[in-house]
Amino acid sequence: GNALEVWHLTNPNSSTGPTLDHATQTVGSFDAPHDARQPGGVTPIDTGDTRLQFAFWRNGVLSTGHNVAGPTGTSAAAAFTEIDVSAFPSLPATPLNDWVWNNPGDTDYSIDTYYPAVAVDLVTGHKAMVFNESSNSLYASAWAVGIPPSSVCTDCWETTSAPLFPVWNGQSTYVITSVDDPRNRWGDFSGAASDPFGSVWLHAEFAAAQNVWGTDVMQFTFLATDAQWDPASLTFDTQVGLDPSAPKPVTLTNTGV
Repeated sequence: GNALEVWHLTNPNSSTGPTLDHATQTVGSFDAPHDARQPGGVTPIDTGDTRLQFAFWRNGVLSTGHNVAGPTGTSAAAAFTEIDVSAFPSLPATPLNDWVWNNPGDTDYSIDTYYPAVAVDLVTGHKAMVFNESSNSLYASAWAVGIPPSSVCTDCWETTSAPLFPVWNGQSTYVITSVDDPRNRWGDFSGAASDPFGSVWLHAEFAAAQNVWGTDVMQFTFLATDAQWDPASLTFDTQVGLDPSAPKPVTLTNTGV
Protein backbone atom coordinates (compact mmCIF):
# COMPACT_ATOMS: atom_id res chain seq x y z
CA GLY A 1 0.00 0.00 0.00
CA ASN A 2 0.95 3.66 -0.18
CA ALA A 3 -1.99 5.48 1.43
CA LEU A 4 -3.93 5.75 4.68
CA GLU A 5 -7.66 6.50 4.75
CA VAL A 6 -8.59 9.21 7.27
CA TRP A 7 -12.16 9.41 8.57
CA HIS A 8 -13.70 12.24 10.60
CA LEU A 9 -16.94 11.76 12.55
CA THR A 10 -18.94 14.81 13.67
CA ASN A 11 -22.36 15.33 15.27
CA PRO A 12 -22.52 11.82 16.77
CA ASN A 13 -25.59 12.74 18.84
CA SER A 14 -27.51 14.42 16.05
CA SER A 15 -31.12 13.31 15.62
CA THR A 16 -30.50 13.04 11.87
CA GLY A 17 -27.38 10.92 12.29
CA PRO A 18 -23.65 11.68 12.41
CA THR A 19 -21.63 13.23 9.59
CA LEU A 20 -18.72 11.16 8.27
CA ASP A 21 -16.00 12.84 6.19
CA HIS A 22 -13.17 11.02 4.41
CA ALA A 23 -9.80 11.86 2.86
CA THR A 24 -6.77 9.93 1.63
CA GLN A 25 -3.22 10.59 2.85
CA THR A 26 -0.39 9.38 0.62
CA VAL A 27 2.43 7.74 2.61
CA GLY A 28 5.56 5.79 1.81
CA SER A 29 5.00 2.41 0.16
CA PHE A 30 4.57 -0.49 2.56
CA ASP A 31 4.12 -4.25 2.32
CA ALA A 32 3.06 -6.96 4.77
CA PRO A 33 5.71 -7.69 7.42
CA HIS A 34 7.77 -10.85 7.46
CA ASP A 35 7.43 -13.04 10.53
CA ALA A 36 9.92 -12.17 13.27
CA ARG A 37 13.10 -14.20 13.59
CA GLN A 38 14.19 -15.94 16.79
CA PRO A 39 17.47 -17.55 17.91
CA GLY A 40 18.13 -21.15 17.00
CA GLY A 41 16.16 -21.10 13.77
CA VAL A 42 12.88 -21.97 15.54
CA THR A 43 9.47 -21.07 14.15
CA PRO A 44 9.33 -17.27 13.73
CA ILE A 45 6.80 -15.11 15.55
CA ASP A 46 3.68 -14.18 13.59
CA THR A 47 3.62 -10.40 13.02
CA GLY A 48 0.13 -10.27 11.53
CA ASP A 49 -0.55 -7.80 8.74
CA THR A 50 -0.47 -4.05 8.07
CA ARG A 51 -3.63 -3.08 9.96
CA LEU A 52 -3.21 0.00 12.17
CA GLN A 53 -2.26 -0.77 15.76
CA PHE A 54 -3.33 2.56 17.31
CA ALA A 55 -4.50 6.07 16.41
CA PHE A 56 -4.93 9.26 18.44
CA TRP A 57 -5.43 12.99 17.79
CA ARG A 58 -3.82 15.95 19.56
CA ASN A 59 -3.67 19.61 18.55
CA GLY A 60 -4.56 18.97 14.91
CA VAL A 61 -2.14 16.06 14.46
CA LEU A 62 -3.25 12.44 13.95
CA SER A 63 -0.69 9.80 15.02
CA THR A 64 -0.81 6.14 14.06
CA GLY A 65 1.42 3.11 13.44
CA HIS A 66 1.48 -0.48 12.25
CA ASN A 67 3.62 -3.47 11.25
CA VAL A 68 5.23 -3.35 7.79
CA ALA A 69 8.04 -5.03 5.90
CA GLY A 70 11.47 -3.50 6.47
CA PRO A 71 13.21 -1.66 3.62
CA THR A 72 15.22 -4.76 2.70
CA GLY A 73 12.01 -6.74 2.21
CA THR A 74 13.20 -9.53 4.49
CA SER A 75 12.24 -8.21 7.94
CA ALA A 76 9.43 -6.81 10.04
CA ALA A 77 9.49 -3.13 11.01
CA ALA A 78 7.38 -0.93 13.28
CA ALA A 79 6.09 2.07 11.30
CA PHE A 80 5.07 5.47 12.72
CA THR A 81 3.05 8.13 10.86
CA GLU A 82 1.80 11.58 11.85
CA ILE A 83 -0.65 13.52 9.69
CA ASP A 84 -1.56 17.21 9.90
CA VAL A 85 -5.37 17.12 9.93
CA SER A 86 -5.87 20.72 11.12
CA ALA A 87 -7.41 21.68 7.74
CA PHE A 88 -9.35 18.43 7.21
CA PRO A 89 -10.64 17.27 4.76
CA SER A 90 -7.70 18.98 3.05
CA LEU A 91 -4.50 17.04 3.78
CA PRO A 92 -0.86 17.94 3.03
CA ALA A 93 1.01 16.23 0.21
CA THR A 94 3.24 14.40 2.70
CA PRO A 95 2.81 13.45 6.38
CA LEU A 96 4.66 15.22 9.19
CA ASN A 97 6.28 11.91 10.15
CA ASP A 98 6.44 8.72 8.11
CA TRP A 99 9.22 6.29 9.08
CA VAL A 100 9.96 2.73 10.12
CA TRP A 101 12.03 1.99 13.19
CA ASN A 102 15.51 0.58 12.72
CA ASN A 103 18.02 0.14 15.52
CA PRO A 104 20.99 2.50 15.14
CA GLY A 105 23.78 0.65 13.35
CA ASP A 106 21.56 -2.18 12.10
CA THR A 107 22.04 -1.27 8.44
CA ASP A 108 20.87 -4.62 7.08
CA TYR A 109 17.71 -4.76 9.22
CA SER A 110 18.80 -7.97 10.93
CA ILE A 111 16.56 -7.12 13.92
CA ASP A 112 12.78 -7.40 13.50
CA THR A 113 10.60 -4.78 15.22
CA TYR A 114 6.85 -5.19 15.49
CA TYR A 115 3.60 -4.35 17.31
CA PRO A 116 4.24 -0.66 18.12
CA ALA A 117 2.14 1.48 20.44
CA VAL A 118 2.54 5.23 21.04
CA ALA A 119 1.17 7.78 23.51
CA VAL A 120 1.93 11.46 24.08
CA ASP A 121 3.17 13.15 27.24
CA LEU A 122 0.50 15.80 27.81
CA VAL A 123 2.96 18.15 29.55
CA THR A 124 5.93 18.24 27.14
CA GLY A 125 4.28 17.02 23.91
CA HIS A 126 6.94 14.34 23.48
CA LYS A 127 5.82 10.82 22.66
CA ALA A 128 6.98 7.35 23.68
CA MET A 129 6.80 4.27 21.45
CA VAL A 130 6.98 0.74 22.82
CA PHE A 131 7.44 -2.27 20.54
CA ASN A 132 8.86 -5.79 20.31
CA GLU A 133 12.25 -6.77 18.95
CA SER A 134 13.76 -10.15 18.09
CA SER A 135 16.40 -11.56 15.76
CA ASN A 136 18.59 -14.61 15.14
CA SER A 137 20.49 -13.63 18.31
CA LEU A 138 17.85 -11.73 20.34
CA TYR A 139 14.91 -13.32 22.14
CA ALA A 140 11.56 -11.53 21.82
CA SER A 141 11.95 -8.43 23.98
CA ALA A 142 10.13 -5.19 24.75
CA TRP A 143 11.86 -1.92 23.84
CA ALA A 144 10.92 1.75 23.91
CA VAL A 145 12.08 5.01 22.35
CA GLY A 146 11.08 8.66 22.66
CA ILE A 147 9.73 10.70 19.73
CA PRO A 148 10.01 14.52 19.75
CA PRO A 149 7.03 16.70 18.79
CA SER A 150 6.78 17.26 15.03
CA SER A 151 7.24 20.97 15.75
CA VAL A 152 10.79 20.17 16.93
CA CYS A 153 11.80 17.74 14.18
CA THR A 154 10.29 15.19 11.82
CA ASP A 155 11.44 11.73 10.77
CA CYS A 156 13.49 11.58 13.97
CA TRP A 157 13.50 10.12 17.46
CA GLU A 158 15.00 11.08 20.81
CA THR A 159 18.74 10.66 21.30
CA THR A 160 19.23 12.45 24.62
CA SER A 161 16.23 12.82 26.94
CA ALA A 162 14.67 9.45 26.03
CA PRO A 163 16.92 7.30 23.81
CA LEU A 164 16.24 3.71 22.80
CA PHE A 165 16.36 1.35 25.76
CA PRO A 166 15.12 -2.14 26.66
CA VAL A 167 11.94 -2.35 28.69
CA TRP A 168 12.47 -6.06 29.33
CA ASN A 169 14.84 -8.51 27.63
CA GLY A 170 13.48 -11.80 26.38
CA GLN A 171 14.80 -14.93 28.10
CA SER A 172 14.11 -17.73 25.61
CA THR A 173 12.35 -18.70 22.40
CA TYR A 174 8.59 -18.71 22.07
CA VAL A 175 6.81 -21.30 19.92
CA ILE A 176 3.16 -22.24 20.48
CA THR A 177 1.17 -23.55 17.52
CA SER A 178 -1.68 -25.98 16.99
CA VAL A 179 -3.06 -28.23 14.29
CA ASP A 180 -5.92 -25.78 13.75
CA ASP A 181 -3.66 -22.71 13.68
CA PRO A 182 -0.03 -23.25 12.60
CA ARG A 183 0.83 -19.57 13.16
CA ASN A 184 3.11 -18.79 16.08
CA ARG A 185 0.80 -16.11 17.44
CA TRP A 186 2.16 -13.33 19.62
CA GLY A 187 0.17 -10.81 21.68
CA ASP A 188 -0.89 -8.99 18.48
CA PHE A 189 -0.57 -5.56 20.12
CA SER A 190 1.28 -3.48 22.71
CA GLY A 191 -0.22 -0.63 24.71
CA ALA A 192 0.51 3.00 25.61
CA ALA A 193 -1.51 5.56 27.56
CA SER A 194 -1.05 9.19 28.60
CA ASP A 195 -0.90 10.17 32.27
CA PRO A 196 -2.43 13.64 32.87
CA PHE A 197 0.32 14.40 35.40
CA GLY A 198 3.11 14.28 32.83
CA SER A 199 4.26 10.81 31.80
CA VAL A 200 3.38 7.90 29.53
CA TRP A 201 2.53 4.35 30.63
CA LEU A 202 3.71 1.53 28.37
CA HIS A 203 3.11 -2.22 28.34
CA ALA A 204 4.38 -4.92 26.02
CA GLU A 205 4.85 -8.66 25.82
CA PHE A 206 8.20 -10.47 26.09
CA ALA A 207 9.41 -14.09 26.17
CA ALA A 208 9.70 -14.73 29.92
CA ALA A 209 10.85 -18.36 29.53
CA GLN A 210 10.72 -21.02 26.86
CA ASN A 211 7.22 -20.89 25.35
CA VAL A 212 6.06 -18.60 28.17
CA TRP A 213 5.07 -14.98 27.64
CA GLY A 214 5.18 -12.16 30.14
CA THR A 215 3.95 -8.56 30.18
CA ASP A 216 6.01 -5.64 31.43
CA VAL A 217 4.48 -2.31 32.48
CA MET A 218 6.59 0.82 32.81
CA GLN A 219 6.24 4.56 33.34
CA PHE A 220 8.05 6.75 30.79
CA THR A 221 8.75 10.33 31.92
CA PHE A 222 10.27 13.17 29.88
CA LEU A 223 12.30 16.02 31.28
CA ALA A 224 10.79 19.43 30.52
CA THR A 225 13.64 21.03 28.55
CA ASP A 226 11.68 23.42 26.33
CA ALA A 227 12.23 26.47 28.53
CA GLN A 228 14.53 29.49 28.31
CA TRP A 229 15.54 31.91 31.07
CA ASP A 230 16.29 35.55 30.22
CA PRO A 231 18.85 36.38 31.45
CA ALA A 232 20.43 32.94 31.67
CA SER A 233 22.00 33.78 35.04
CA LEU A 234 21.82 36.49 37.74
CA THR A 235 24.49 38.12 39.86
CA PHE A 236 23.48 39.97 43.03
CA ASP A 237 25.45 42.69 44.80
CA THR A 238 27.27 41.83 48.00
CA GLN A 239 25.28 43.02 50.99
CA VAL A 240 26.38 43.68 54.56
CA GLY A 241 24.34 42.32 57.40
CA LEU A 242 20.74 41.32 56.80
CA ASP A 243 19.87 43.91 54.14
CA PRO A 244 18.43 42.19 51.06
CA SER A 245 19.89 42.66 47.59
CA ALA A 246 17.94 44.70 45.09
CA PRO A 247 15.46 42.49 43.18
CA LYS A 248 16.17 41.63 39.55
CA PRO A 249 13.58 40.53 36.97
CA VAL A 250 13.81 37.25 35.05
CA THR A 251 11.60 35.90 32.26
CA LEU A 252 10.85 32.20 31.77
CA THR A 253 9.63 31.34 28.26
CA ASN A 254 8.13 28.02 27.17
CA THR A 255 9.68 27.41 23.74
CA GLY A 256 8.07 23.98 23.29
CA VAL A 257 4.43 22.96 23.52
